[in-house]
Amino acid sequence: MAALHNKKLLQLLVELSRQLSGFQYSFYDFFSSIKHRVIKSKTYTFETGMAACCGTGSVNGTSCSTNNVCAKPEDYLFFDGKQLTQEGNLQVGHLMGSRSGSGWTEQSEGASFPSFEYYGHVS
Repeated sequence: MAALHNKKLLQLLVELSRQLSGFQYSFYDFFSSIKHRVIKSKTYTFETGMAACCGTGSVNGTSCSTNNVCAKPEDYLFFDGKQLTQEGNLQVGHLMGSRSGSGWTEQSEGASFPSFEYYGHVS
């Protein structure tokens, strides 16, 4: 569903840029960025992209509490079944802030956007 939404949204943005003079946009495909990290977790410095750092069950996605938090959250993409770890957020935030890597589509004329440094694992 998210992939279809992103496809339709991007089509709409392209159409609006054709119709509206001066219309500019930046689109970041968050869904695909996370999907790549789940599938190729070690490429992105994670030991696992499927299991969460905190919780119970086959992928630790439920019942997160102080009793079942992993020792090294930076090795996990997900903190619980829904939220990214700080490392996951840093990686995605870096991509969004620097507008580098895959996932970006934009149409702009001389627009200036902020950029952010990425320093690797959080200690």
